[in-house]
Amino acid sequence: MFKTIFLYVSLGFLVVFLLAACSHLRSSPVTLSSTVSAVPEVNKRPYMAQVVGLQWLNPLQRKDYPTQWQLLWTLGLTQPNPNDEMVREKPEKYSKLQSIASIAVGNNGSETFLGYHHKYIEDMFDRFHGVYYSDPEYFYNVHSAENKSRWRELAGIHIEYALPEGKLDPVEAANFVREYVADIFSIGNIHSPTLWTRSTPPDVRLTMGGPNAGFTSLSAALDYLQTHPKETVWAMNWDAPSRPLDRQINENLVLLVLAGPDYKTERTP
Repeated sequence: MFKTIFLYVSLGFLVVFLLAACSHLRSSPVTLSSTVSAVPEVNKRPYMAQVVGLQWLNPLQRKDYPTQWQLLWTLGLTQPNPNDEMVREKPEKYSKLQSIASIAVGNNGSETFLGYHHKYIEDMFDRFHGVYYSDPEYFYNVHSAENKSRWRELAGIHIEYALPEGKLDPVEAANFVREYVADIFSIGNIHSPTLWTRSTPPDVRLTMGGPNAGFTSLSAALDYLQTHPKETVWAMNWDAPSRPLDRQINENLVLLVLAGPDYKTERTP
């Protein structure tokens, strides 16, 4: 169980190393025979991507701490604040790593795997709904009706999503994510024409597989940025392997936001 947790929560820390590894694999020459010389790659641009953000959902999280703290807490690298009121009132619950609250309500195991997945998706994107419209400093936003040059719309966002094989209908899952993201962020909403300039729905690509499916989706996201260096991409991964048990700490939803090297994030790739 803790091996699974480590796999997901360390994703944010490992991504830089994964980018370096993918860069190395892509740039390594392949020798077809002993008589064929490798083509010099001095003129080939090294592969780069920008890590923009990470969101991670798990029942062991506390909502009054940021994602960075959650990751360090799970890895045993930090502790709650000294004046943490929740730890003071309920030390047996808040001073050690364990399930704190449900991300998705499982109704004591009666919720279907399909419904459980839907609830995770809704919780993830509902968190970004308000700031998308209200905060001009948020990475993705459509805040100013007067100055749309500062907008970063989510229309057409490319999503590489890994899901457990054999538990969900891939067509239904892709359609649900596509439609929910389009709805929550008003992409193409004819009743809110001032909140978008493009009506392109999200481009959702699924990878159905086992424990390595998330890394397959991450690799696909990096491949996308290599051919679309001026865009952003989401690499996502979800599973709840202990269902129908509720509030298990091996259930996770991870969203990694990456940008191509030519995307203007005002940071160095």
